Amino acid sequence: MTPDVSVIIPIHNAAARIDRTLNALRSQTLRNIELVCVLDCPTDGTDTIVARHAAADQRIVVVRNPKNLGVANSRNAGLDAARGKYVGFCDHDDFCTPDMFRTLLDEARRTNADVASSNAHVIQPDGRQEYWRIADTRPAAMIESIILPMQSRHQTQRLSHCIWHSIYRAEFLRDKGIRFPDREQYMDEDRLFNLQVYLSTSRVAHLDEAYYTWDKHLDSTSATDTHRLAQRAIARLEFIADQTSRHVTGGGQGILQESYLPSLHRLISFDLQSMLPHYRALSHSDQVRFAALLRRLHYTPLNAHFELRPLSRKRLRILAYLLSLPNP
Repeated sequence: MTPDVSVIIPIHNAAARIDRTLNALRSQTLRNIELVCVLDCPTDGTDTIVARHAAADQRIVVVRNPKNLGVANSRNAGLDAARGKYVGFCDHDDFCTPDMFRTLLDEARRTNADVASSNAHVIQPDGRQEYWRIADTRPAAMIESIILPMQSRHQTQRLSHCIWHSIYRAEFLRDKGIRFPDREQYMDEDRLFNLQVYLSTSRVAHLDEAYYTWDKHLDSTSATDTHRLAQRAIARLEFIADQTSRHVTGGGQGILQESYLPSLHRLISFDLQSMLPHYRALSHSDQVRFAALLRRLHYTPLNAHFELRPLSRKRLRILAYLLSLPNP
């Protein structure tokens, strides 16, 4: 029988937490569920724990990556293996309530939605628990919040950057060719996945309840991944610009919708201030590429949004230098 929902769990070294995660998923009140465990070459015995759960529960499907692929490509491997009518995601160190996937599925079916989302609890590294919610699921509002930095004072829907509080209709994802961009090339692959989703559909449902808990401990991948930071941030900006242009104009390299530019300018300002040493260390060819992107997005010091602190004279000189570089 075709599963109602396939939950994809990318798993690396999670021996300390994977029992909690899998116990929560195996306890779902939705019984016709498939749990796709993508083992990304763990080295701490996590694979043995997963094998024990798989032996006890035939709903668990184990996918083994031939080499370490990272979170994004592991999720794509899970999408390839999943058989469910809807797909959801769970990180290997988080957990959810027993009724999460039953409740989201019921709402998705009731509204014929391509995506059904909910709110979430977030455990900060210092142990504080926060309640995050989505108040406005209109596509334009979601796209704006996806573009904004999660830490921006203008950001009111930080969950727009996350994928594990939602389920997505599998046929919709396949038809639109929606996948996770490679984390080696792009920063924030989750938000880029959601950007494609909300640019592609208005059939969205939302439940104003929290079912998922994100445990943001300090050793999580999202907290420690600083590899090629500036290059991946630039690629993320290019991806956002390309996607919004393509969907707004109906194909090709169109004109970026003006309503999104203030959010993109805030994102650029935030990146320049929070990652300036990484931008200064870029190769000349990458600096030229970034300068061309800034001009394409009509970004200048005059319309920069200072999210953290005003740019110093030194930072303004660096920005002026970048903007003076020729087109590639």
